[in-house]
Amino acid sequence: MSFCNRWIALVWVYVAVVLALGTAAMAQSRTEIVRFPAGFSSTVLDDTIFARETVDYKIGAQAGQRLSVSLTSSNPGVSMDVFLGGSVTADFVGRVSGGSYSTRLRKSGDQIIRVQLERSAAQRGEIADFRLNVSVTGAPTQPVPVPTPTPKPLPTDRAFWEVSGLRPNDMLNMRSGPGTNFRILDTLANGTVLRNFGCAVTDGGSRWCEVSRTARGAQSGWVSSRYLVAVGQVPPAPTPPPAPKPAPPQSARVKCSIILPIFDRNCDARAVYDGSVVQLTLTYPGAATKRNLILKDGAFSSLERETISAQPLGSQYLIVLGDSDYYLVPASLLQRN
Repeated sequence: MSFCNRWIALVWVYVAVVLALGTAAMAQSRTEIVRFPAGFSSTVLDDTIFARETVDYKIGAQAGQRLSVSLTSSNPGVSMDVFLGGSVTADFVGRVSGGSYSTRLRKSGDQIIRVQLERSAAQRGEIADFRLNVSVTGAPTQPVPVPTPTPKPLPTDRAFWEVSGLRPNDMLNMRSGPGTNFRILDTLANGTVLRNFGCAVTDGGSRWCEVSRTARGAQSGWVSSRYLVAVGQVPPAPTPPPAPKPAPPQSARVKCSIILPIFDRNCDARAVYDGSVVQLTLTYPGAATKRNLILKDGAFSSLERETISAQPLGSQYLIVLGDSDYYLVPASLLQRN
Protein backbone atom coordinates (compact mmCIF):
# COMPACT_ATOMS: atom_id res chain seq x y z
CA MET A 1 0.00 0.00 0.00
CA SER A 2 1.39 3.40 -0.94
CA PHE A 3 2.10 6.09 1.60
CA CYS A 4 -0.84 8.17 0.33
CA ASN A 5 -3.33 5.33 0.71
CA ARG A 6 -2.08 4.54 4.19
CA TRP A 7 -2.52 8.16 5.17
CA ILE A 8 -6.11 8.26 3.86
CA ALA A 9 -6.97 5.05 5.76
CA LEU A 10 -5.64 6.52 8.99
CA VAL A 11 -7.70 9.68 8.49
CA TRP A 12 -10.87 7.61 8.03
CA VAL A 13 -10.15 5.62 11.20
CA TYR A 14 -9.64 8.87 13.10
CA VAL A 15 -12.91 10.33 11.81
CA ALA A 16 -14.81 7.16 12.73
CA VAL A 17 -13.43 7.22 16.25
CA VAL A 18 -14.28 10.91 16.70
CA LEU A 19 -17.81 10.39 15.40
CA ALA A 20 -18.34 7.39 17.70
CA LEU A 21 -17.12 9.30 20.72
CA GLY A 22 -19.20 12.34 19.77
CA THR A 23 -22.35 10.26 19.32
CA ALA A 24 -21.82 8.58 22.68
CA ALA A 25 -21.36 11.95 24.32
CA MET A 26 -24.43 13.41 22.66
CA ALA A 27 -26.58 10.47 23.84
CA GLN A 28 -25.91 11.32 27.48
CA SER A 29 -28.38 12.94 29.86
CA ARG A 30 -27.72 15.40 32.65
CA THR A 31 -29.60 16.87 35.59
CA GLU A 32 -29.50 20.52 36.64
CA ILE A 33 -30.78 21.78 39.99
CA VAL A 34 -32.80 24.98 39.58
CA ARG A 35 -32.22 27.63 42.26
CA PHE A 36 -33.78 31.08 42.29
CA PRO A 37 -31.70 34.15 43.07
CA ALA A 38 -32.20 35.48 46.59
CA GLY A 39 -35.48 37.36 46.87
CA PHE A 40 -36.84 36.10 43.52
CA SER A 41 -39.42 33.46 42.65
CA SER A 42 -38.36 33.02 39.00
CA THR A 43 -35.26 32.55 36.89
CA VAL A 44 -34.15 32.37 33.23
CA LEU A 45 -31.99 29.46 32.09
CA ASP A 46 -30.00 29.65 28.84
CA ASP A 47 -28.58 26.32 27.70
CA THR A 48 -27.54 24.22 24.71
CA ILE A 49 -28.59 20.68 23.83
CA PHE A 50 -26.75 18.22 21.55
CA ALA A 51 -28.46 15.58 19.40
CA ARG A 52 -29.79 12.76 21.64
CA GLU A 53 -28.90 14.50 24.89
CA THR A 54 -31.68 15.22 27.44
CA VAL A 55 -31.52 17.76 30.24
CA ASP A 56 -33.63 17.39 33.41
CA TYR A 57 -34.18 20.61 35.37
CA LYS A 58 -35.14 19.71 38.93
CA ILE A 59 -36.94 22.23 41.11
CA GLY A 60 -38.39 21.70 44.60
CA ALA A 61 -41.90 23.09 45.15
CA GLN A 62 -44.81 22.57 47.53
CA ALA A 63 -48.44 21.60 47.04
CA GLY A 64 -50.58 24.69 46.51
CA GLN A 65 -47.86 26.70 44.73
CA ARG A 66 -48.08 27.55 41.03
CA LEU A 67 -45.38 26.28 38.66
CA SER A 68 -45.04 28.16 35.35
CA VAL A 69 -42.62 27.17 32.58
CA SER A 70 -42.00 28.45 29.04
CA LEU A 71 -39.46 27.24 26.46
CA THR A 72 -38.14 29.20 23.47
CA SER A 73 -35.58 28.17 20.87
CA SER A 74 -34.59 29.02 17.31
CA ASN A 75 -34.70 25.26 16.62
CA PRO A 76 -38.33 24.06 16.27
CA GLY A 77 -37.21 20.53 17.17
CA VAL A 78 -36.64 21.43 20.84
CA SER A 79 -39.47 20.49 23.24
CA MET A 80 -40.07 20.00 26.95
CA ASP A 81 -42.00 17.55 29.12
CA VAL A 82 -43.02 18.23 32.75
CA PHE A 83 -43.15 15.53 35.45
CA LEU A 84 -44.87 16.62 38.69
CA GLY A 85 -44.16 15.43 42.23
CA GLY A 86 -41.92 12.50 41.31
CA SER A 87 -44.34 11.03 38.77
CA VAL A 88 -42.85 8.84 36.03
CA THR A 89 -45.63 9.92 33.65
CA ALA A 90 -45.45 13.34 32.05
CA ASP A 91 -48.25 15.72 33.06
CA PHE A 92 -47.34 17.97 30.12
CA VAL A 93 -45.93 16.88 26.73
CA GLY A 94 -44.49 19.82 24.85
CA ARG A 95 -44.34 18.33 21.36
CA VAL A 96 -48.15 17.97 21.60
CA SER A 97 -49.17 20.95 23.77
CA GLY A 98 -46.60 23.65 22.90
CA GLY A 99 -43.95 25.53 24.79
CA SER A 100 -45.82 27.01 27.77
CA TYR A 101 -47.25 25.33 30.85
CA SER A 102 -48.69 26.50 34.17
CA THR A 103 -50.40 24.55 36.95
CA ARG A 104 -51.19 24.65 40.66
CA LEU A 105 -49.28 21.80 42.25
CA ARG A 106 -51.24 19.04 43.99
CA LYS A 107 -48.21 17.27 45.44
CA SER A 108 -45.02 18.50 47.11
CA GLY A 109 -41.60 17.30 45.98
CA ASP A 110 -39.25 17.54 43.02
CA GLN A 111 -40.83 18.83 39.81
CA ILE A 112 -38.89 17.84 36.64
CA ILE A 113 -38.72 19.84 33.41
CA ARG A 114 -37.15 17.66 30.71
CA VAL A 115 -35.77 19.31 27.55
CA GLN A 116 -34.81 17.27 24.47
CA LEU A 117 -34.63 17.38 20.68
CA GLU A 118 -37.33 15.57 18.78
CA ARG A 119 -36.23 12.25 17.28
CA SER A 120 -35.71 13.44 13.72
CA ALA A 121 -33.57 16.42 14.84
CA ALA A 122 -31.60 14.19 17.23
CA GLN A 123 -30.91 11.64 14.50
CA ARG A 124 -29.50 14.42 12.32
CA GLY A 125 -27.13 15.34 15.15
CA GLU A 126 -28.46 18.89 15.49
CA ILE A 127 -27.30 21.32 18.18
CA ALA A 128 -29.78 23.83 19.58
CA ASP A 129 -29.66 26.79 21.95
CA PHE A 130 -32.75 27.41 24.07
CA ARG A 131 -34.09 29.55 26.89
CA LEU A 132 -36.19 28.25 29.78
CA ASN A 133 -38.26 30.60 31.99
CA VAL A 134 -39.23 29.00 35.31
CA SER A 135 -41.25 30.47 38.20
CA VAL A 136 -42.82 29.14 41.38
CA THR A 137 -45.29 31.51 43.03
CA GLY A 138 -47.87 31.45 45.80
CA ALA A 139 -47.90 30.03 49.28
CA PRO A 140 -47.95 26.27 49.95
CA THR A 141 -51.19 24.66 51.05
CA GLN A 142 -51.23 24.33 54.82
CA PRO A 143 -52.37 20.93 56.14
CA VAL A 144 -55.65 21.08 58.03
CA PRO A 145 -54.91 20.30 61.68
CA VAL A 146 -56.86 17.39 63.16
CA PRO A 147 -58.50 18.58 66.38
CA THR A 148 -57.76 16.39 69.36
CA PRO A 149 -60.46 15.95 71.98
CA THR A 150 -59.92 17.88 75.19
CA PRO A 151 -60.44 15.59 78.20
CA LYS A 152 -62.69 16.97 80.91
CA PRO A 153 -61.65 15.71 84.37
CA LEU A 154 -64.06 13.61 86.40
CA PRO A 155 -64.09 12.99 90.14
CA THR A 156 -61.58 10.43 91.41
CA ASP A 157 -62.84 6.96 90.55
CA ARG A 158 -61.99 3.42 91.61
CA ALA A 159 -58.33 2.45 91.88
CA PHE A 160 -58.74 -0.76 89.83
CA TRP A 161 -60.91 -1.77 86.91
CA GLU A 162 -61.57 -5.04 85.13
CA VAL A 163 -62.16 -5.40 81.38
CA SER A 164 -65.65 -6.80 80.76
CA GLY A 165 -68.41 -6.88 78.19
CA LEU A 166 -66.35 -7.77 75.10
CA ARG A 167 -67.72 -10.30 72.65
CA PRO A 168 -65.95 -13.70 72.50
CA ASN A 169 -62.44 -13.42 70.96
CA ASP A 170 -62.65 -9.59 70.91
CA MET A 171 -59.95 -7.40 72.46
CA LEU A 172 -60.12 -3.91 73.97
CA ASN A 173 -57.70 -1.42 72.39
CA MET A 174 -55.57 0.69 74.74
CA ARG A 175 -54.65 3.89 72.90
CA SER A 176 -52.17 6.72 73.30
CA GLY A 177 -54.95 9.25 73.90
CA PRO A 178 -58.67 9.50 74.76
CA GLY A 179 -60.21 8.71 71.37
CA THR A 180 -60.25 6.21 68.50
CA ASN A 181 -58.02 8.45 66.36
CA PHE A 182 -55.01 7.75 68.63
CA ARG A 183 -52.62 4.87 67.90
CA ILE A 184 -53.06 1.49 69.60
CA LEU A 185 -50.52 0.70 72.34
CA ASP A 186 -51.87 -2.64 73.65
CA THR A 187 -54.86 -4.98 73.45
CA LEU A 188 -56.69 -6.27 76.53
CA ALA A 189 -58.91 -9.34 76.96
CA ASN A 190 -61.99 -9.79 79.14
CA GLY A 191 -60.97 -10.21 82.78
CA THR A 192 -57.75 -8.14 82.54
CA VAL A 193 -57.29 -6.15 85.78
CA LEU A 194 -56.10 -2.58 85.24
CA ARG A 195 -54.78 0.19 87.45
CA ASN A 196 -56.86 3.37 87.05
CA PHE A 197 -55.23 6.82 86.85
CA GLY A 198 -58.43 8.80 86.28
CA CYS A 199 -61.20 9.19 83.73
CA ALA A 200 -62.30 12.02 81.46
CA VAL A 201 -65.09 12.95 79.09
CA THR A 202 -64.01 14.15 75.64
CA ASP A 203 -65.60 17.03 73.73
CA GLY A 204 -67.57 14.41 71.81
CA GLY A 205 -69.17 13.11 75.03
CA SER A 206 -67.29 9.78 75.25
CA ARG A 207 -65.88 8.67 78.62
CA TRP A 208 -62.28 7.38 78.57
CA CYS A 209 -60.03 6.23 81.40
CA GLU A 210 -56.23 6.25 81.65
CA VAL A 211 -55.12 2.81 82.81
CA SER A 212 -52.18 0.42 82.86
CA ARG A 213 -51.65 -3.25 83.57
CA THR A 214 -50.91 -3.94 87.25
CA ALA A 215 -47.25 -4.92 86.72
CA ARG A 216 -44.72 -2.40 88.05
CA GLY A 217 -43.63 0.04 85.35
CA ALA A 218 -46.36 -1.08 82.89
CA GLN A 219 -47.15 1.29 80.05
CA SER A 220 -50.25 3.42 80.53
CA GLY A 221 -52.83 4.35 77.91
CA TRP A 222 -56.49 5.19 77.40
CA VAL A 223 -59.47 2.83 77.04
CA SER A 224 -63.20 3.37 76.63
CA SER A 225 -64.94 3.18 80.02
CA ARG A 226 -67.77 1.31 78.31
CA TYR A 227 -65.81 -1.93 78.83
CA LEU A 228 -64.70 -1.34 82.43
CA VAL A 229 -66.34 -2.61 85.62
CA ALA A 230 -65.23 -2.74 89.23
CA VAL A 231 -62.96 -5.69 89.94
CA GLY A 232 -65.08 -8.80 90.59
CA GLN A 233 -68.31 -7.06 89.57
CA VAL A 234 -70.54 -8.96 87.17
CA PRO A 235 -71.94 -6.65 84.49
CA PRO A 236 -75.74 -6.36 84.61
CA ALA A 237 -77.64 -8.67 82.31
CA PRO A 238 -79.05 -6.93 79.27
CA THR A 239 -82.67 -5.87 79.63
CA PRO A 240 -84.87 -8.11 77.49
CA PRO A 241 -86.95 -6.31 74.90
CA PRO A 242 -90.55 -5.69 75.94
CA ALA A 243 -93.04 -8.36 74.92
CA PRO A 244 -95.17 -7.35 71.97
CA LYS A 245 -98.61 -6.07 72.87
CA PRO A 246 -101.42 -8.51 72.04
CA ALA A 247 -103.43 -7.62 68.99
CA PRO A 248 -106.97 -6.40 69.78
CA PRO A 249 -109.83 -8.86 69.17
CA GLN A 250 -111.56 -8.70 65.79
CA SER A 251 -115.23 -9.34 65.00
CA ALA A 252 -117.01 -10.07 61.74
CA ARG A 253 -120.27 -11.38 60.26
CA VAL A 254 -119.73 -14.69 58.43
CA LYS A 255 -121.97 -16.83 56.23
CA CYS A 256 -123.42 -19.89 57.99
CA SER A 257 -126.18 -22.53 57.74
CA ILE A 258 -127.58 -25.64 59.44
CA ILE A 259 -128.15 -29.05 57.92
CA LEU A 260 -127.19 -28.04 54.37
CA PRO A 261 -124.27 -25.86 53.19
CA ILE A 262 -126.52 -23.27 51.60
CA PHE A 263 -125.18 -20.39 53.77
CA ASP A 264 -128.49 -18.55 54.10
CA ARG A 265 -127.67 -16.95 57.45
CA ASN A 266 -125.14 -14.51 58.93
CA CYS A 267 -123.38 -15.57 62.11
CA ASP A 268 -121.29 -13.54 64.55
CA ALA A 269 -117.56 -14.40 64.66
CA ARG A 270 -114.99 -13.04 67.10
CA ALA A 271 -111.25 -13.74 67.05
CA VAL A 272 -108.93 -13.28 70.05
CA TYR A 273 -105.18 -13.46 69.43
CA ASP A 274 -102.63 -14.82 71.89
CA GLY A 275 -99.22 -14.99 70.23
CA SER A 276 -99.50 -17.58 67.46
CA VAL A 277 -102.80 -18.98 68.83
CA VAL A 278 -106.22 -17.72 67.68
CA GLN A 279 -109.42 -18.39 69.64
CA LEU A 280 -112.47 -18.18 67.36
CA THR A 281 -116.00 -17.88 68.79
CA LEU A 282 -118.97 -18.53 66.47
CA THR A 283 -122.59 -17.65 67.40
CA TYR A 284 -125.50 -18.86 65.28
CA PRO A 285 -128.52 -16.48 65.15
CA GLY A 286 -130.99 -17.31 67.91
CA ALA A 287 -128.77 -20.02 69.39
CA ALA A 288 -128.24 -20.07 73.15
CA THR A 289 -124.74 -21.54 72.98
CA LYS A 290 -121.54 -20.46 71.31
CA ARG A 291 -118.98 -22.57 69.49
CA ASN A 292 -115.35 -21.99 70.59
CA LEU A 293 -112.51 -23.07 68.32
CA ILE A 294 -108.74 -22.90 68.65
CA LEU A 295 -106.40 -22.41 65.66
CA LYS A 296 -102.81 -23.38 66.49
CA ASP A 297 -100.00 -24.27 64.08
CA GLY A 298 -102.49 -24.39 61.21
CA ALA A 299 -104.83 -26.93 62.88
CA PHE A 300 -108.33 -26.35 64.34
CA SER A 301 -109.71 -27.90 67.51
CA SER A 302 -112.99 -27.44 69.42
CA LEU A 303 -113.10 -26.45 73.08
CA GLU A 304 -116.46 -28.28 73.29
CA ARG A 305 -114.75 -31.40 71.90
CA GLU A 306 -116.98 -31.47 68.86
CA THR A 307 -115.81 -33.08 65.65
CA ILE A 308 -114.47 -30.43 63.33
CA SER A 309 -113.22 -30.24 59.79
CA ALA A 310 -111.74 -27.20 58.08
CA GLN A 311 -110.45 -26.63 54.60
CA PRO A 312 -109.33 -23.47 52.78
CA LEU A 313 -111.55 -22.21 49.97
CA GLY A 314 -109.73 -19.30 48.31
CA SER A 315 -109.68 -16.44 50.82
CA GLN A 316 -112.01 -18.28 53.25
CA TYR A 317 -112.13 -21.40 55.40
CA LEU A 318 -115.07 -23.84 55.23
CA ILE A 319 -115.55 -25.03 58.82
CA VAL A 320 -117.97 -27.87 59.61
CA LEU A 321 -118.86 -28.60 63.26
CA GLY A 322 -120.45 -31.95 64.03
CA ASP A 323 -122.40 -32.95 60.96
CA SER A 324 -124.81 -30.03 60.70
CA ASP A 325 -123.20 -26.60 61.27
CA TYR A 326 -121.45 -24.89 58.35
CA TYR A 327 -119.42 -21.67 58.49
CA LEU A 328 -117.47 -19.65 55.89
CA VAL A 329 -114.79 -17.72 57.84
CA PRO A 330 -112.51 -15.17 56.10
CA ALA A 331 -108.86 -16.14 56.36
CA SER A 332 -108.01 -12.53 57.24
CA LEU A 333 -109.97 -12.88 60.48
CA LEU A 334 -107.68 -15.72 61.53
CA GLN A 335 -104.48 -13.76 60.96
CA ARG A 336 -103.02 -11.39 63.54
CA ASN A 337 -102.47 -7.96 61.97
